Amino acid sequence: MSAWVEEARRVPVATVAEALGLDVAPNRKTFGPCPECGATHRGRSGTGKPRRCRVVPSGTGWVCTADGSAGGCGAKGDGLRLAALALTGGDWASGDAATASVLREWYASHGWVEPDDDAAPVPTRPTHPRLAPPIPPRPLAIARPEFAGALWFACRNVDEDPECAAYLDGRGFDPRQLHDLVRALPPGEPLPGWAASRGGNWNETGHRLIVATWEPDPRRPGKVRFASLHARCVRPCEPSDKARSPRGYESAGLLFAVDDDPLREGEARRLVTLTEGVPDWLAWAVRPASERGALLGTWEGSAQPSTAALVQKGWTAALAHHADRGGDGMADAWRRELEPRGVRCVRCRPTEARGKAA
Repeated sequence: MSAWVEEARRVPVATVAEALGLDVAPNRKTFGPCPECGATHRGRSGTGKPRRCRVVPSGTGWVCTADGSAGGCGAKGDGLRLAALALTGGDWASGDAATASVLREWYASHGWVEPDDDAAPVPTRPTHPRLAPPIPPRPLAIARPEFAGALWFACRNVDEDPECAAYLDGRGFDPRQLHDLVRALPPGEPLPGWAASRGGNWNETGHRLIVATWEPDPRRPGKVRFASLHARCVRPCEPSDKARSPRGYESAGLLFAVDDDPLREGEARRLVTLTEGVPDWLAWAVRPASERGALLGTWEGSAQPSTAALVQKGWTAALAHHADRGGDGMADAWRRELEPRGVRCVRCRPTEARGKAA
C-alpha cells in the first residue's frame, strides 16, 4: 500500500467531510447528506428526520444511518471513499490511477499527505450533483481548521503523558481535571511542517502541551468555532519561547474557550472573565462558573471587533490580565473594543491559585 494512502486514512472522517463542504454535526459524530444516495431525509415520503451518515467510534470510518427498508443505501467506507464519491461522483477501485491522482492532489492541498511532484495538476472540483456546495475557503491568516483538527484528535490526554503531566503538576494543576481543555502531542510521531518553530518540530522543542483555539462563528452569533492550535512549552525555556502558533500563520482574533458556546455560563450574572495566557485560563476554567461567569482566554491580538462582538451590551467584563506592561496593554485593548459596545469593564488581578489550590 502506498505511504500516502496510509497517511490519508489516518485523517478523521469528520475532518474530511468538513473539508468537502458536508454538514458536520458539532459533536463530529454525524454528517450529511449521504455521499452515496444523496438523500437528505429518511423515509419514502421525504419527510422526517434528516438522514445522516454516522462516524464510527474509531473516527476513521462512516456508515449511512438508513437501511434499505427506509429508502437508504446502507453505504459505508473510510475517508478516502468519502472523498472519492464527493470529488469524482464514483467509487475508487484498486488500480484506478486517475481517481488516485485526484485524491492525492486533494489530500495534499490540505497538508495531510505529501504531493506527487511528478503528477500533472488535476482538477478537484466536486462533481457529485447532490452534495452541498463547499464552504468558502478561510483566510490564510489563520491555519485551516481541518488539518489542525487532525493533529488535535491525534493528541492524547495530558494525564497519560509523563512530561506534560509533570509540567502541569508542577504548576499546581491536577491533569485529570483538564481533559479536553489541553492535550499532549504524541511523542515520536511525525508532525506536519507547520507544527514547528525555531529548533525543530514541537516535540523536539518541547512545545507539547496543545490547546485548541477558537474564533467567532459568523453563522451563529455569540458562538465560536474551532480555528487552530496553540502549543505551550513544557520544558525550561526563555519567556519569549514559551508559546507557539502554527508556523506561517497568525493568531490574532483567536481565543481559548471551553466549548463552542462560551458565553452560556455567564448569562445568569451577565459576566465574562477575560484571562491572559494558558495557565491563568486553566486556573479559571476549573473554578465554578458561579465565581467567574463565562470565560474567555486571551493573549496579545485577541481583542478584535469580531471577538468583542461576542459580549452583549449590558454585560460586565472582568479583565484578569497581569499587572505588567503586556497585561496592561491587553486590558486597554479590550476596553477600547468593549466599552463603546456598552460593556462595563473592570480590572481584576489574576488569581495566584492554580488548579488544585483553586
